[in-house]
Amino acid sequence: MIEWISVKDNLPDMHEEKDEDGVIYHVSDTVLCWDGDEQDPIAIGVYEGGKWYANGVGQPDVTHWALINDPEGKIVNLDCRCGW
Repeated sequence: MIEWISVKDNLPDMHEEKDEDGVIYHVSDTVLCWDGDEQDPIAIGVYEGGKWYANGVGQPDVTHWALINDPEGKIVNLDCRCGW
């Protein structure tokens, strides 16, 4: 079962990453993002620099997020930032 967390209540944990130039930045693990869109409501994204991103595109309307769990409930850490 997906446990949705309001972005008003809590944000995902952040960790340090380095880009190809050695610049350090903070980013969350990959999570599910919800923006309330009835046609395409869920995206896989990250929280970085105070903003949400999915597929490299800013997502200003994210209202909830959830950890990605496998069928047994284990948290899955996807690294799908793909150059974000």
